[in-house]
Amino acid sequence: VEVHVWKVNWNLSGAPQSFINSLRAASRTQVSSEGSDIDWLCPSHPDNQALELASMLEVVRNYDVDGIHFDYIRYPDSTACYCPGCRARFQAQSGLTVTNWPQDVLASGSLRTSFLNWRREQITHLVASVHAQAKAAKPNVKISAAVFPNANSAYDEVGQDWRSWIDQGLVDFLCPMDYTTSLAGFTNLVSQQLGYAAGRIPVYPGIGAFILETDGTLIQILETRKFKTGGFILFELSASSAANLLPKISEGATASEDSDGD
Repeated sequence: VEVHVWKVNWNLSGAPQSFINSLRAASRTQVSSEGSDIDWLCPSHPDNQALELASMLEVVRNYDVDGIHFDYIRYPDSTACYCPGCRARFQAQSGLTVTNWPQDVLASGSLRTSFLNWRREQITHLVASVHAQAKAAKPNVKISAAVFPNANSAYDEVGQDWRSWIDQGLVDFLCPMDYTTSLAGFTNLVSQQLGYAAGRIPVYPGIGAFILETDGTLIQILETRKFKTGGFILFELSASSAANLLPKISEGATASEDSDGD
């Protein structure tokens, strides 16, 4: 059994309100395009980058783990982040001048493409920093991430350029969140993901057991075996899935006589 520590990045859901308030007072949380506060850390803020990096490296350096796993390594959606700090840092780092904020960087704005590129760089910067320093500390540690299943929408909507992470060698494997009740939709996503990875890293499809009946989960597991992914992810482990789903899986996909590498 390998132990990979799961880390929620940026998302402050479940954090004490007093802690969120202190971060907001320090201008470290996100703001929507309409000016609403969002309980996520702003990825472009240097203190937030440092915090996320330090927390993941702490695990690598201080514990005998096999890997570390990014989750929520993205923006919440296409409406974030448009805080004043993002405006200042985008201008400073791009050399461009924003006259009307955020209109100039929204869908019809003249700086939209430049802003989206900069926005993606904030997310990739953390992945690259963790990769470089974690591998320096423990070369054999594995780095992985849960990612949006459609690479194009991940790229434009939430600033998650996981294709470049493969290209740059920043991750050892990916776990796309292929959560759908549609078997055709699931197989199409897996096919696209494996096609892009092209054998460079493993891609372990995430199966949405929380929205599927037991038979539906088992069928999607069989699809991953047909694709020879070498493994799959189930979301999520609960009392119900442990009692009802895991025994069924053990009769086939994880049976002791299984020899196909899953």
